[in-house]
Amino acid sequence: MDEAERDALLRDLGPSLAKVFGDPPTLRVTRLKGDASTRSYYRLDGVGAAEPKSMIVMRLPADALRSDEGGAGGTPVELPFLNVHRFLAARGVRVPVVYAEDVPRRVVLLEDVVVADQAVLDLLGE
Repeated sequence: MDEAERDALLRDLGPSLAKVFGDPPTLRVTRLKGDASTRSYYRLDGVGAAEPKSMIVMRLPADALRSDEGGAGGTPVELPFLNVHRFLAARGVRVPVVYAEDVPRRVVLLEDVVVADQAVLDLLGE
């Protein structure tokens, strides 16, 4: 990731990070490998941060509401991901915590389940 991409991401994350941390810590940003999605994903590691120490950023495309999950109907009023997330959580399914979402700035901050479930991974020998 180049410096311009990192700076743009951190600028767009500013209000969401303030919501989560108040005074955001110094962050290490790592771009994660993408697949066939129009979204990009990043891991944020807080240096000396309070909880959460690590989060995942879902970086949305410019026309975020025309997402990968969109149906044949009109433009949804919210991200389908968030709609399904709420549906599953209401039924007791363990889903990553959504710390903040800011669709106009094209970012969603999510629990980093790999870090959160590290003890399970250690047991599995991952």
